[in-house]
Amino acid sequence: MLSPQTVPKTKPYRRQAHEKIFDLAAGDLAPWETGHPLLDEPLPHRYTWRFTAYGGLYPLAAVSETLVKAFGQDTREERPSEGDTALFALTIDADGCLVENGATLSACAWALGKLTSAEPAPEALDGFDDVERAFSSEMDGLVPPDRRATDEEPDGSTTPGPFDRIVRAFGQRLKSAGMDAWSAGAEAAGTAVKTVAETAVGPVVGDVAGAAAGAFTESVLGPGDDGEDGEESGSATETPSTPRLLVTASALHAFVDEMAAALGVRDSLGARGVRIRCQAVPNRDDSADQTFLNSHIADDLNHVAAAVAADDVGPALRDYLTDERSIGTAHRIDVRTNPDAVIAAVEPQHIPAGRWPGDPAKPLVLSQQFAVNRVLAELRDNPGIFSVNGPPGTGKTTLLRDVVAGIVVDRANRLAELGSPAEGFTDRIELVPVGPKKYQIPVHGVSSALSGFEIVLATATNDAAKNVSAEVPGVDAVRGYAEEALGADYFAELASHVLDSDAWGLVSATLGNLQYRNTFAKRFWWADYKSTQNQDGTKGMYEMLKEAEDDPDSAQDWETAVAEFRRARAEVERLANTRQRAAESITAVAACRRQWEEARRAFADADALCALVRDDLAAGNVEVTRADGVFRDADGDYESHLRHRPGLWVSLATWFRAPREWQAKHEQLEEARDAAKKRLRDAETSRDQFQQRLNVKTAERQKAEEARAAASYELDRALGEVTRARENWPGHLPIPDDFAGDEEFQKCAPWADEEYVTARNRLFLQALRLHRAFVLRSGPRLRNNLSVMTEILQGNVRPSPAARLAAWQSLFLVVPMVSTTFASLPRLFTGLGRESLGWLLVDEAGQATPQQVVGGLWRCQRAVVVGDPQQLEPIVALPDSAQHALRRHHRVDEEWTPETTSAQGVADRLTRHGTALPVQDGDEQVWVGAPLRVHRRCDRPMFDVSNDIAYGGTLMVYATRHDGEFPGENRWIDVQSATSEGHWIEDEGDALTDLFVRLSDQRIALDDVRVISPFRDVVTGAKKRLRAQIGPDFAKHNVGTVHTVQGKESDVIVLVLGGDPRRHGARQWAASRPNLLNVAVSRAKRRFYVIGNRKLWKDLRYFDRLAGAFPAHEWE
Repeated sequence: MLSPQTVPKTKPYRRQAHEKIFDLAAGDLAPWETGHPLLDEPLPHRYTWRFTAYGGLYPLAAVSETLVKAFGQDTREERPSEGDTALFALTIDADGCLVENGATLSACAWALGKLTSAEPAPEALDGFDDVERAFSSEMDGLVPPDRRATDEEPDGSTTPGPFDRIVRAFGQRLKSAGMDAWSAGAEAAGTAVKTVAETAVGPVVGDVAGAAAGAFTESVLGPGDDGEDGEESGSATETPSTPRLLVTASALHAFVDEMAAALGVRDSLGARGVRIRCQAVPNRDDSADQTFLNSHIADDLNHVAAAVAADDVGPALRDYLTDERSIGTAHRIDVRTNPDAVIAAVEPQHIPAGRWPGDPAKPLVLSQQFAVNRVLAELRDNPGIFSVNGPPGTGKTTLLRDVVAGIVVDRANRLAELGSPAEGFTDRIELVPVGPKKYQIPVHGVSSALSGFEIVLATATNDAAKNVSAEVPGVDAVRGYAEEALGADYFAELASHVLDSDAWGLVSATLGNLQYRNTFAKRFWWADYKSTQNQDGTKGMYEMLKEAEDDPDSAQDWETAVAEFRRARAEVERLANTRQRAAESITAVAACRRQWEEARRAFADADALCALVRDDLAAGNVEVTRADGVFRDADGDYESHLRHRPGLWVSLATWFRAPREWQAKHEQLEEARDAAKKRLRDAETSRDQFQQRLNVKTAERQKAEEARAAASYELDRALGEVTRARENWPGHLPIPDDFAGDEEFQKCAPWADEEYVTARNRLFLQALRLHRAFVLRSGPRLRNNLSVMTEILQGNVRPSPAARLAAWQSLFLVVPMVSTTFASLPRLFTGLGRESLGWLLVDEAGQATPQQVVGGLWRCQRAVVVGDPQQLEPIVALPDSAQHALRRHHRVDEEWTPETTSAQGVADRLTRHGTALPVQDGDEQVWVGAPLRVHRRCDRPMFDVSNDIAYGGTLMVYATRHDGEFPGENRWIDVQSATSEGHWIEDEGDALTDLFVRLSDQRIALDDVRVISPFRDVVTGAKKRLRAQIGPDFAKHNVGTVHTVQGKESDVIVLVLGGDPRRHGARQWAASRPNLLNVAVSRAKRRFYVIGNRKLWKDLRYFDRLAGAFPAHEWE
């Protein structure tokens, strides 16, 4: 509501230009009035003029000033405030009649009136939808009856609520009042309209819609040519004269005054004047022009909010809207601290079969391939969202191209399952009337097997969307493989005609706003739109399809196309399987090494134990021998003593002393013998036990030895496989130990040897050939669907949602990807509901507010969000004080404030694989999605400054390679000056012109130089200087704010700092975050020049690192 759109700038009036924009003074002749020179200019056949009147112009800067007064000071130094907006806009046809649904009331002007009329409060802004509907209905009451559409419900409308019914009744009564004007005169009509407004809707709406538009009715309706002041001519029986429309310049200016007063902004905004936009449009274009004054997405957000409240939402958007406190962190995997997770994810079994057909010598590096693999692995069969963090120069577009290739091949797999292209379509949905004669064209459904592969690329700006979608089909996108890509002949000639430059294939389309849609539709379908590429009579898609129907042999037969695709797929699978075995061997090496080490330790333990037991056995044998000797001696002594037992006579002779002594000795010897015998038996038992234990341990040792040998064999086998893999695919095995540190490892292109990469290239091209065969052999069903689709793009038909979806799906079958801005997305996909499309690719998501992507997420099943929160932030015109006031009123958490986060930041929270980066303030860290790490754009020291100030000095890896020397030296041109005009410093302008003299002397091509600044005042001054020094084209295209260069690069970047020396806050704003300087320095490939007061800037945060890297050069 408070972020109005600008009205178009005036253009010098040129005859025969099909668009003219000029300011209309109160006394001027309107361009639709007889006598205006515009009406004498020739137009193309079947074209007419369409006008848009922008009334009550006021500068965007006035919006911020008013909001600051209402809500408090803004902390941001500069916000987008260039250009003018308007109180209202009216669409007028060639006869000067208002066009139905062509009136727009400025939400911003209405809101500012509310905020300045009383004590400012966010709740005062409730109710604009009611006012807007009433205003539009009232102005529609002034449309001539024969130029009105029937009052049918719009597609997808819901049961009207109480106020809707009031507004509808109000609109009908207004139309009746307008009808009365054609028979009763202007004054009565004006009174009737005013009365209806005030009584049917009430004072809130009536104040604006009734009082102002009622007065306008009186001013634009007048008597017919038959008489004056409504008097009749002729007989009394004749009907009253028909009044004629008098939409004059003076009437429009009067309406401006009435509207400014009714809205309460006459003094605060100073709205005045009328601007007219004249456009040549087809005669049959009876729809209102796209007159954007209000937020492009506000209505769509309301629509999606209602759907979410009704639980009509898919996983992608539901996940996106998850509250920060509900997001767990335990599942996160930091790819920088867990390299094994990355290595496992880039195995050939996870690499998509198809690849973008680029130079086989320049494959994706580790982090890029990891991101592509994870995107398709996680989202191919499941809805959801995946974020990729892409620092500058790390190949975001390259990554997106490979994602597109993977999706196209996946759909080709489905196509290959069809018995014939006819199986790709289902029953007829409806007949759609097309053209002036309302030919009934049947629309057929598209098989569900072929749906879900639609790709929508969405960005915040037209330039960003066009950059990617125009780059993808361009020949440069297949450099190194262009001959083969052109050989695939995926409608290359038509693609060049559509793109208006050399293209290799019809793989994307730039849609979005009405101009882009019209251009594409006409070039694509009929090839009859002005194009430098249509010099030899390019055939449009319609003609190609008709020729294929008339002569089926002119297109490749379906069976052959399927067979060739399957052969290409089988070859990729064969090569992938070979490499997968090697990947498994790499994984196995570590496991085998662990197993071998375990087996080695087990054998060593068993061998040591065997030795111990063997020693015990030896000791046991010794003991047996000793015990046996002792026993033998004891037994000998015992036996000898037994033989010498005294007889009777000796006993008698010794008085039995001898027998007693013998007996005592006998018992002693017997005891000694028994003891020796027991010792022997014990020794023999112990020896036998040792022997048994030795036998067991020997068996265990043998088993351990066999296990060690087996583990050694497996290790040798795995090492051999890896060795052969290293020999076959040197440098492409993701083994960290093969590289000199992590930085070199990050540059590895896993499994991307030329043979495999080339096979994947061929498969993608074969997939496109299969798509071409499908397109040319689908017959009337696809042709009819595409015919309706081109009418949808031009706004000529409004089929049912089901027919509209089938038409879109048919276009995506031919053109895999279309691009749009977030602003144009809701209108582009009008009538398409929840998850009706397959893939949403969000590029430069760091520049998008969290709210901008909601409509795309709701309509798509899967989303890949690519960007960098450390580069440019979302452009928000609303002061932060107003943002927070509105947020608090609507009870929204601060995490959703556009000032503090982006769509990228919201998506990053959800992605499992990512990394933690340090936060600039404090010791905390922030989680970002899967990071791209290898930088290939900037020379040093630009790379180092970017990496240090935004990524902790460790995220990006330097891999820039530029051939040859480049003239000049990086430096900071120190300009000391105490005077300025705003932020423009004339002395810095002198230094800039001197620098360009030096660059010219060094023979540096000026097309390779860009001049940027944080401040618009500096840009204005620099453009003036360089326009005079070099020329208007350079000033227009090569000079701008830092915000204009994200996504671009140049050999030389000149950063003119400027900054009012008396306003320290401006410099503090530029240095409050690393984003601005990060973008500035990372645009420069070879040289970076800073022009500015080094003393004032060098101690500021981030700029101190810049000062340390770039030597000072005093300017004189």
